[in-house]
Formats: sequence, structure tokens, C-alpha cells
Amino acid sequence: MIARLVGIVLALSIAVTAFAEPVKPKVVIIIDDIGYRASLDRRVLALPEQVAISVLPFAPNARQMAERAARQDRPVMLHMPMQAMNAASNTRALGPGALLQSADEHTVMQQLQAAFAAVPHATGVNNHMGSLVTQQEPMMRWFMASLLCRRDAYFIDSYTTADSVALRTAHDMGLPANRRHVFLDTDPGYEAVLDSLDRLVRRAHRDGVAVAIGHPLPDTMRALEQTLPKLAAAGVELVRPRDVVHVPDRDLPPDLVSASW
Repeated sequence: MIARLVGIVLALSIAVTAFAEPVKPKVVIIIDDIGYRASLDRRVLALPEQVAISVLPFAPNARQMAERAARQDRPVMLHMPMQAMNAASNTRALGPGALLQSADEHTVMQQLQAAFAAVPHATGVNNHMGSLVTQQEPMMRWFMASLLCRRDAYFIDSYTTADSVALRTAHDMGLPANRRHVFLDTDPGYEAVLDSLDRLVRRAHRDGVAVAIGHPLPDTMRALEQTLPKLAAAGVELVRPRDVVHVPDRDLPPDLVSASW
């Protein structure tokens, strides 16, 4: 009798597995630079709740937007300003609280703490600019070590340079992380954004996961409003950034995280 029951259970298990839905490729969409354009920022909050907002610390509407997103159960990220290669021409664009190449370990920790305090409910972080700083391994180690001290923290490398060591450093230190694969609006025109969304879907089908970053611009919002309802029909699933970050399976050296943290 017991053997017969075991056989029935095994048969049912095999049948369920055979007819189970295949895992859909996953896409993530993060909207950067939140906190300055009130009307466009509000349009972001009308997008599906899986779409994350990444808020610039100390922006005029940073706290308000983070609070409103949290009430929607929408992912809130900190869009941390970091020095870029063309720093001389973009000091104003970086905004206040930026991490500069000259920062020491203590300064990195203090500025990250202040930025988080300015963006309530943020757990994830991605870099604003940062093509210079994300190449600096010591600074990235300090930065990731500080994130490791925060509950549920994760990192998405905006990948503003192919020379970035941010993702590798995060993984080496055991911090869940991933990187951006597609910029939606490098060319901000409506048709160009649609092309970028198509590239995002194709990348997801190829690799299983694809992460996009866009900005609160009129054509970007229009393209997203029209395209996101059709993602399921395109065979992909819109998920939160938290759903695609990971730490590679490998043994971590015990001394990677500085005792000072």
C-alpha cells in the first residue's frame, strides 16, 4: 500500500513538472535622477509598481518622492553621485553629496550615511555618473563594505564605463549586485526609446535577465506607458531590482570586509 502511494506521488510530481510554466526571462527597469522634475516624477509613480525609482540625495523632492513610492510598495533606490571622468565640466550636474576620487574611507562612509538619511526607504543603490570613481578599487571596497552594514542592501552598477570594478568588488565582498545592460534614453527621442526597450526584451530572452536604466523624460515616459503593458505578451516578466541581484557561489576570503566597519 505504501509503495503504491509513493508511486502515485512520484507520478503526480512528474506530471506537475512536465506541465509547469517555463520560467520567463526577467526585465528590470530603474528610473534615475528622481527628485527634480515634479510633474515627470509623478508620471513615474503611475508606472507598474515593479519599476524602481532611484532618487538623487538632497534633491528638492527627494524625501517626498521616496515616501510616496514606499506607500506604493515600489522599490526605492539611492542614486549616489560619483565623480566622472569629465569632472571639470560636470561638478554641478553631480549635485551635492557626491563621492570624489579624493575621498578617504571615513568620508565615503559618512557621505553614504548622509545620502541614505536623505532618501528614506532606500535599500538598493546605483551610481549617478561615476565613470572615474567606479574604476577605483580601494574606494569601491570602502563603499561596498559600508553597504554590507545595511540591512537588505544591494547594488546595481550603472556601468557608465566598461572599466568599472564596482560589480566585481561587490561580488567579491559578498554584496548582492548586478549591473545595467541597456540605457533606455541615451538618445532621448521616442522612437529611440522604443528601440531600446526592444533591445532590452531581446537581451532578456538571450540571457534570462536584463536591467535597464532610464530617466524621467517626456519621450521615455510615453514609451514606457505604452510598452510596459505589453511585456507579458513579449514573453518577459517585469520584476524588481532585488529579484535579479545575487552573489556568485564561491568561498569568500574571511578578511574581505574591513574590521573598521
